[in-house]
Amino acid sequence: MMQNVVRQTLNKENSFIVSLLEKGTHLVSDLGTEFDHETKKISSLMSRLLEGRLHLAVLGQFKRGKSTLLNAFVEEPVLPVSVVPLTSVPTFIRFGKHSMIRVHFAGKRSAEEYIGASTSERTAFLVKHVTEEGNPKNELGVTEVGGVVAFSAPFQGGRADRHAGYWFDFSAQYSGHT
Repeated sequence: MMQNVVRQTLNKENSFIVSLLEKGTHLVSDLGTEFDHETKKISSLMSRLLEGRLHLAVLGQFKRGKSTLLNAFVEEPVLPVSVVPLTSVPTFIRFGKHSMIRVHFAGKRSAEEYIGASTSERTAFLVKHVTEEGNPKNELGVTEVGGVVAFSAPFQGGRADRHAGYWFDFSAQYSGHT
C-alpha cells in the first residue's frame, strides 16, 4: 500500500519536474552556443530523474562509518570497512543487473573492470584500489571507482522496496513534500 502511494506521488512529481526541465532546456539552448554546457547539464539532470538515479554524497570525518552506512543501505558488504581509516578514493555505487567494479585512472591508462564471483572477491579488489593500505597515497592514480550492486532499482521491487517508504518519509521533511 505505502509503496503504491510512493510510486504515484513520485510519478506525478516527476512528470511536473520533467516538463519544467524540458522547458528550461529549450530556453537555455535558445540563448546560444555559449550556453551549451548548461543545456547539457539540464539534460543530464532530466535523464537521471527519468532513470531514477540520484547522487547521494556521504561526507564526513575519517572513521565515522560512511562505508558502513552505505553497505547497510544496499544490504551487502560492498565497500571495505576497517578499524583504521580506509577509503581514500571517490567511490560511486549504482544498482544494476550484474555486480561489477570499474576503476578509472589518471592519464591514458584504460579503466579496469572486475566482476568477481562473490561480494568478498569484489571487496578485495576494491581494497587494492581505494584504500591507503592497498594503494598508498594513491600511487596507482585512481581517479574514481564505480560499482554496480546487482538487485532491482529502488521503487521497482526487490529488497530496496523495504526502504522506499522510510526514505520518502524522511526526504519529505527536506524537499517540500506535503
